[in-house]
Amino acid sequence: IVSSNGWNHIVGTDDGTTQKIYLNGAFVTSAMSVGSIPATTQELEIGRYNNAASTAYTNQLAQPRIYNRALTAEEVQRNYNAGKNTYTN
Repeated sequence: IVSSNGWNHIVGTDDGTTQKIYLNGAFVTSAMSVGSIPATTQELEIGRYNNAASTAYTNQLAQPRIYNRALTAEEVQRNYNAGKNTYTN
């Protein structure tokens, strides 16, 4: 369950075969990948989908990161543990 009144650590990974979602260091769900992430000249958007203001996340995002590979479950947990006391609810 995502807390609506505090800090959440949300991670999505895609290794080309499986997409995974983690919340606060714990695995939540997975799905088959639907293909590779295409190269594009469009700007990357974090917290908004398809350049639409109606899909914009309106609160703050702290420390967004993009990796050139899918993180392992251990790496997700380590990153969560390293930052979980940085922000207070």
